[in-house]
Amino acid sequence: MPKKNTVFQDMPYELQLKVFSFLTPKELCHCVAPVCKEWLERAYDPVLWKSLNLKNFVRDEKDVNSVCTILIRSTMLRSLTLRASSFPLDKIAFYSSYFPLLKKLDLGFCVGVGNEVLCTFITSCPLIEDLNVEGCVGVDCQAVCKIICLKHLKKLNLSHCTHVNNEAVMKIASHCSKLESLNIDGITRITDSAVCLLGDNLHSSLQHLEVDGEDLTDASYLSLSKCIYLKTFAVSYAEEMTDQSLEYLKKMKELRWLKLRRGSKLTTLALNNFFKSCCLKHLAHLDLDSLSLDDHCVANITSCCRNLHSFSLAWCWEISDVGLEDIILHCSKLEVLDLTGLYKLAGVCLLKVPYLVPRLRYLNLEQCNDIIDAILTRLVKVMPYLKVINYYGEVVEPSSSSSESEYEDNVQLPEVSS
Repeated sequence: MPKKNTVFQDMPYELQLKVFSFLTPKELCHCVAPVCKEWLERAYDPVLWKSLNLKNFVRDEKDVNSVCTILIRSTMLRSLTLRASSFPLDKIAFYSSYFPLLKKLDLGFCVGVGNEVLCTFITSCPLIEDLNVEGCVGVDCQAVCKIICLKHLKKLNLSHCTHVNNEAVMKIASHCSKLESLNIDGITRITDSAVCLLGDNLHSSLQHLEVDGEDLTDASYLSLSKCIYLKTFAVSYAEEMTDQSLEYLKKMKELRWLKLRRGSKLTTLALNNFFKSCCLKHLAHLDLDSLSLDDHCVANITSCCRNLHSFSLAWCWEISDVGLEDIILHCSKLEVLDLTGLYKLAGVCLLKVPYLVPRLRYLNLEQCNDIIDAILTRLVKVMPYLKVINYYGEVVEPSSSSSESEYEDNVQLPEVSS
């Protein structure tokens, strides 16, 4: 017998939900729900509302009411994102008791995040594991006292919550025993006492740490060297980090992402020895800003870190074309390369990028005054998917005028060694 064509309405309820699961919340609300009563029921099935992003969702009061209705029905909600949303947070918090299974809450850069809103969320959603309040000026030490009541908390982003202090970080280290990821970058006045407590108490769980290092001495880095499972370690303003600190960091052999910025006390010799030790062979992302690096150090990096996907050497002034060529020859997996402020670069070797670094998608050459425009326009012609930033911070566009084309032709492609 010939097979009968399958009608959507004849499909099992679970398969219909599977089909609708590929649609966005707006599509479910505006395209599916109005069709008929049956589709309305499916459009608002809690199974389809486990993740909700309300950024730019609210345009007027009608949208606010619609979202409130959705929240009441979203009893299986696991992830809620309001990042930089204009949604009235007091209303969201009011309805949080309808989704007590929530595990991820992103309130980054939202206005109105304070003690009252956080207390309501935490009381209604005690299973939260991932909390982001980045850039929320209303988050202070009292708010942190509420946050540490979350017994299942694994990820906490307090980046640039400027009213959080050293004492609050110590409370986090003392009470959040399951914490795997902590971002306290942009918070000044964090001292060794807090960071040493993080290293002592969370060394068996912490995998990602970002911190403002302006006041951190070698004692902090010694304590953090106990965190042997760290995969991400980022230090902004590492002004008090010394060569001895680099010796401690060698114990972090699982690092995938390392950022060291403004380490004015780190010597070229120590940096060379650090990267020569092959302790960072798993690195995929390396951000070194304003450090005393030279071409020899770059050679050590490219020899050790063959799997780099992003590499920043911004304002490392001593690096020349010798170092740049080392990067091009040995870092074939690079997707992002930031060379801001490297005034010694002439950059002719950049013409080898299409052949040797074919995955590159972003190249920042801002304030690199010796690199001529003809090289960059030739590069983007060959790699139209590559975004190149020139000396002035502008995106380079392929040249179309005949005069510019003739000028570019005077720049000969270098011989590419096999």
